[in-house]
Amino acid sequence: MGISDVFKTKQFKTDIERLTAENDYLNALLTPEMKTAVSINAEIQRLIAEKESIQVEIENQREQKQKIIQEIFSLNSEIREKRKSIIFLDDEILYQDFGLYTPVYNLMNSEIYKDKIAVVREKQKAMIKNNTAATFPNNFTYNNSLAQGKKLVADNVKQILRAFNNECEAIIDKVKFNNVESIRKRIIKSCEDLNKLNSKMQISITPSYLDLKLQEMNLCYEYAMKKQEEKEEQKRIREEQREAQKLQKEIEEAHCIIVAADAQVPMDRFDGKKVIECQVSDGISKAEELLERAISGNAPVYKAAQAVKKEGSSGKQSIGHQIYTQLMNGVSHMLPFVVGGGILIAIAFLIDGFGVDINALSEEERGNFGSITSAAALFKGIGDAAFGFMLPVLAGFIAMAIGDRPALALGFVGGMLASGGKSGFLGALVAGFAAGYLILLLRKICEKMPEAIEKLAPVLIYPVVGIFIMG
Repeated sequence: MGISDVFKTKQFKTDIERLTAENDYLNALLTPEMKTAVSINAEIQRLIAEKESIQVEIENQREQKQKIIQEIFSLNSEIREKRKSIIFLDDEILYQDFGLYTPVYNLMNSEIYKDKIAVVREKQKAMIKNNTAATFPNNFTYNNSLAQGKKLVADNVKQILRAFNNECEAIIDKVKFNNVESIRKRIIKSCEDLNKLNSKMQISITPSYLDLKLQEMNLCYEYAMKKQEEKEEQKRIREEQREAQKLQKEIEEAHCIIVAADAQVPMDRFDGKKVIECQVSDGISKAEELLERAISGNAPVYKAAQAVKKEGSSGKQSIGHQIYTQLMNGVSHMLPFVVGGGILIAIAFLIDGFGVDINALSEEERGNFGSITSAAALFKGIGDAAFGFMLPVLAGFIAMAIGDRPALALGFVGGMLASGGKSGFLGALVAGFAAGYLILLLRKICEKMPEAIEKLAPVLIYPVVGIFIMG
């Protein structure tokens, strides 16, 4: 430190002492009131500063509140959208719980599905070859080189398509009846994720290519289903053939055959065998007598070309029993439609009973109970369709019991007209009997015609004239 700094230090001390003395003098001049006013003024300035700080904090809180309100509104909107999705997914899950899947293509057999899959895959190859499977920039440069940029883009396009194809192949192999919808969403999500990863290079898989992949998924699943159906059908046919062969062997080895039935049964297989035909009631009440006749061989030989009349207690059927037999032939063929359709409709009501609060429905909505949810509507639609066949089948097979196969078409038409009109069940009964006896009448008329015309009767005259008269 120099000599000048020493002198300055002494001067600073002198100034401080002087200013302190002046301050003490001025404070001595202040009255108590003046001191209080100074203190109040200082407090006011402090409070003003604190007020400004609080106002700034309030503004910040208001802005934060507005942001939170906007976020809540956005979340509520998202929740509403998610709820819609949840309702849709619940329906899909309900379908899957019942093992239902609505076919997209519904082709005839597995070979057609196989050909269709091949066509879809050829379209995918064509899109890849024609550079339409993905969108990409044509003017992308890398290291200021357009050629290097094109190569980089081409490599990335190849990479995204390879990744998508591999993932789709792995996913499609796992598709089952209870995960079709989730597999479809996984394919779509895979496409979206890959597009996001390549968004910086403006590369994305086209919707058309994605649609082909979804088509392939549906086709592959339906192909597997159809293959399984065909295997089950072939197994059923083989079982029926074995049963038929076993039955035919038993018929061939039989000395005599007793047919106790109130409905028509196929008799051609008994051609050349001794046959006793009777009512069901006789088969129960006169079993020993029938067995003695069969053992003794006291029975006519059945000829397929000329049907033997069924034996009653007097050897002939009464008119009442004939009508009963014809009626039962229609009813027995109608019952599967009634049972199947009725159970499906009951399931529809059961689904709505679990899924809908009936007390919360209006009168109009209660009238649609059984078809409110989409799953229930599906079951009820199928059940109603089965019920729609009830009257035509009843009338058709009553007619067939009277007039054989040519009467079947007339009975169906009459039953359908009764179903669509107001006559209902009684109308179908009348239509069935009318159709059968109409064929018997036409048969008698055609017997008097030339042989050439008589041969055309079953395929031309009976259906055309008969259906016209029934209408």
